[in-house]
Order: sequence, then C-alpha cells, then structure tokens
Amino acid sequence: MKKNIILGARLLMPDFQREGDILPLDQSLTKVWEDSASNLSYKTKILCVTQKDINPDFNLGANKVFAFLAYLKKHIKSFNFVLLADTLDVVFLNKGLFEFMKPNTLYVGDEPCCLGINWILQNSYPFLFYNEYKEWFNSNKDLPLLNTGLIGGEISVVIDILECMSNMLLDYTKGLDIGADMFCLNYCAYNSKYPIIHGEPFNTVFKSFDHDNICCYVAHK
Repeated sequence: MKKNIILGARLLMPDFQREGDILPLDQSLTKVWEDSASNLSYKTKILCVTQKDINPDFNLGANKVFAFLAYLKKHIKSFNFVLLADTLDVVFLNKGLFEFMKPNTLYVGDEPCCLGINWILQNSYPFLFYNEYKEWFNSNKDLPLLNTGLIGGEISVVIDILECMSNMLLDYTKGLDIGADMFCLNYCAYNSKYPIIHGEPFNTVFKSFDHDNICCYVAHK
C-alpha cells in the first residue's frame, strides 16, 4: 500500500537568503519541524544533501529542486501524496492534511502579495531576457505569489512541477546565486494543467507566525 509523506531537505552549501551562511546538517535546527509532524503522526523524511551530491554550478535553491526530483522519481511507486516543506520555516498544525488533498491538484505555499513585486523581478532576470517569459510575467503580475516553501499533491503532480522547474533552472541559472526557483515555481504552476490550492485552509498567511491556527494544516513562518 502506498504511503503519504512529508519531505524536507538540508543542503551543505551557502544559502544566499541567510547571508551566505552554510548551516550545519544539525538535527537541532529541524527539531520544531520534526516534532510538529511527529505529534500529528505524519511520516517524514529529511534529505541530507552533502557535497558529493551537490551540483556546484547551481545554488542551494536549484540543488534542492534537483534533490527532491531525484528522490521522488526513484520512489514514485512508494508514495501516494507528498508534501515538500521547508525544514526551517514550516510548522505542522493539524491532522488530516493528506485526507484534504485531492488527485490531480497542486498545493503550494503563498505570500500576501502579487507576483510582480521587486524581489521577484530582481531574482528573475535570466528569464526576462526571453520574450516567452517576459510576456508571461508582464501579463500576470497581479497573480498571487506562490512560495517554494510548500509544494504538495499526488507524487506524479509534484514530479511534473519539479521537472518543469528543474529544466528552467538548468537552462538559465548556471553560476547564478539568486532566488530563481521562485519564478520557476510560479511559471510552472500557473502554466500547468492542475488546479492550484493555496492559502487557508492549506496554509496560514506567510510570516504571520500563526502557530495556534485551528483551521489550517501548515504554518509557513
């Protein structure tokens, strides 16, 4: 019988969003994540990606996509629904997450702002040199901003999105230490065939630190 699983990833490489620090693969850093999942009886696994498995031509965000994709493709027959969740910023709040998920549907984190914010513009420039991406971005700046900290659904759905993201990152971000994975997620998700579920009751408002919420399944900061 196929199981459901929450996956995290820790990578031993600089994180540009944390001032270039290399955070140790220390279980104390993921204790809140692990304990909150365990208390709700969720099955979890954290991928610990060391130097030998890192592609040095790409940054942490890209390598995380590569690691998740490789793991899920290897274990595609083992799991039904999966949730990829940031191990440093996510807390699990309530039972029933996987019962809530429906087939052929994408579940993602979001932020209380639009796609067209300056941060996305600054971290998406490799794509915006090309008309396909530039025209899409300019036409969709008012869409809700989806966040890579939470990506879930049936394993086949998540693999589809990660493959799309991986191809974009491989083609356009070699040697760049920017948050390009966020643009990739938004482009791949909004151009996919899947209905997108984000916000309540899936996740709390980003950076609200609403860890007492009884309506949502996951808190992202």
